[in-house]
Parts: sequence; C-alpha cells; structure tokens
Amino acid sequence: MTTLADQLIVLTEQQTYALALEEQKWKLKQKELIFLEAGQHMRALNQLMWQAPTMAIAVTGGLWYGAATIDADAARSWVFTFASLVDLLTIATLVRLRQLIGNEIRTQQVLAGPSPASSLPRHFVIACWATALIAAAAIGLVGAVKADIFKKTAERAMPPTLNTLYTQSSCLSPPQSDANGDPTPKGR
Repeated sequence: MTTLADQLIVLTEQQTYALALEEQKWKLKQKELIFLEAGQHMRALNQLMWQAPTMAIAVTGGLWYGAATIDADAARSWVFTFASLVDLLTIATLVRLRQLIGNEIRTQQVLAGPSPASSLPRHFVIACWATALIAAAAIGLVGAVKADIFKKTAERAMPPTLNTLYTQSSCLSPPQSDANGDPTPKGR
C-alpha cells in the first residue's frame, strides 16, 4: 500500500512534468507565431516589390503623355525631369525593399532552416526592374534636354472624325443627304 506521502510525491512530480510540458508547448507556439508573422511580412514586402515598379511605370507613362501634349518647352522639360526623378527614386525604394526582404528571409531561415538555392543570381528581379527604370529615366532626361522632339503635334493629337472612319472602312458608307443637307432614305 502506498502512503499519503508517496501519493503526494507522485502528484508533485506529475504537476512538475505537466508544467514543464506546458512551458515547452508555449515556447514552440511562440516560435510558430514568429514564423507565421515573418511569412506575413515577407508576403507583404514581396507584394510591394512587384507593385512599386508597376506604379512607377504607370506614373512615368502618364507624365510622358502629359509632357508630349504641353506646348511650352520649359514646362515639358520639367515634367520629363520629374518623371526621371520618380524612376530613379523607385530604384532606391526597390533596393531598400530587397534589404527588408533579405532580413525576413534570414529570420525564416533561422526558424525553419536554409531553403534550397535558386538557379537565378541574387537580386535578379531588382536588376531587371532597375534596368527598365534606368532606361525610362534616360529617356526622360533626353526629353528634359531636348523637349521639342517629344512634342505631340495638333494633327496627331486629334481623334479621327466620323467621316475619316467611314472612308477607312470598306463596309460602311457615309449617310446620304439631299441638297438641303437633310438625310435621304436609302434606295433613292
């Protein structure tokens, strides 16, 4: 028969073991939460990595179109200069985003272990976007220096009229009218 003292010792050992197990479970849960949070940060930064250059290219295209329709050469030069500045600042933003993504990658590697190596060189995406943005900035700087070569003429800026659409299409013909300019029914 077991004595009360023996039962208390067993109970105390079980409680100690249960507390140690709970503490270990909590530490593992904390690691899991840190890992999941790092993954969420990584996804958000990756989304920004792909959105920032796309927005810069849209802004650049809009500024180029707007600059081409401005009549004053000085104003057109300033718009092209601003577009180039946006492109260059976007490159700096992408480099910083990549640094932050690198930090998140290191955090996840500490928690989950190293990932398999990629066949692409490091920072390949940054290099591709930077090349496109540098080309856009160079074109913008050419536009700033030689603003007159990007001027959109009034003829090219006008949309085609209804009559030019009728003459360009073989299946449509312009509406017929009589001497007073009133439309005449077909077949007369």
